[in-house]
Amino acid sequence: MLSWVSASGSGGSAPSNSRASSRAETARARGLQTIALTGRDGGAVGRAASIHINVPSDATARVQEVHRTVLHIICDIVERAFE
Repeated sequence: MLSWVSASGSGGSAPSNSRASSRAETARARGLQTIALTGRDGGAVGRAASIHINVPSDATARVQEVHRTVLHIICDIVERAFE
């Protein structure tokens, strides 16, 4: 069985990024795999994740565009797995 938690953030030290990092750490402690989609340097969220997909840009719009594309690819992979 696949169990995973995803966390995303465009970077920085916003409270939402702190919560995402905490959730990723909690999930890993429970044996779950975690995936983080981040921007800038990835921050604590990226460091806490099992799989870290980082968009090294300070432009939030660019980071979100890449995240959206990655999420569409993941959805396509999952859909194909169930065909």
